[in-house]
Amino acid sequence: MGEEKYVFWLDEIGKEHNDLVEKKCANLGEIRKLKLPAPDGFAISIRAFEKFLEETGVRKEIREIPNKTKDLRKGETLSEVSTKIRRLIEEIEIPSWLLSTIEFYYEQLCEK
Repeated sequence: MGEEKYVFWLDEIGKEHNDLVEKKCANLGEIRKLKLPAPDGFAISIRAFEKFLEETGVRKEIREIPNKTKDLRKGETLSEVSTKIRRLIEEIEIPSWLLSTIEFYYEQLCEK
């Protein structure tokens, strides 16, 4: 069995790949297929993000944040929870298996 692929060039994906890379990235791939103006680039798969959340333990921390929030019905509080989750993800070190893959794609992108 081959190794799982976690990153895809936008030219490799389209609207049929919403469940692989989410809708925004899939739509960028679709735009490129139609030869409309769209940037060169790549997309990180949902599976890679899920694996990142599990391996780093950040998924568990994310699930605990709403439990520590007093009133989730207030818009401001929801915004605060969202900010905490985003910061938590941004502060986690990217695992080497994902970082090396992203660096490879980025280097290839810069050579285009």
